[in-house]
Amino acid sequence: MFRIVFVASFVTILVIGVTAKAQDSTFEPGFNRPGGDYANTMLNPGSGPKDCMAKCIDDNRCKAWTYVNAGAYTELAQCWFKSEAFPKIGPIQAGKKTCCTSGMILSNSVVKELSVREKVLESYWKLSVEDQKWLKKQIGRKGNR
Repeated sequence: MFRIVFVASFVTILVIGVTAKAQDSTFEPGFNRPGGDYANTMLNPGSGPKDCMAKCIDDNRCKAWTYVNAGAYTELAQCWFKSEAFPKIGPIQAGKKTCCTSGMILSNSVVKELSVREKVLESYWKLSVEDQKWLKKQIGRKGNR
């Protein structure tokens, strides 16, 4: 029964797509959204995550961003701009300090789908390897109909 409900939920997520309309961004201290990078820039001393977020909001191509604190990996803070909003990971640390703050631009992202997808992916990785293989097989069958 669990497998059927899980497959139905997963397939539904692949079909749903609701785009938010507000020009805003999520703000996720301690998290990284890896992947989808199309540009990055070093920020001036004194800049913070909100400066990175503002630059992303002003760029129509930007769907997500990650601000990396000064001193975490480089002397200056960095801002990474992403063409896709992949699931967040974290909390990420560099030494004893949190390294990153990330966010998604709500007007440019399929927010509902992504947040549900993150929850499904968390559940997926908790499955046994055998159940993961079974699920992949079931999804492949649905796509071939």
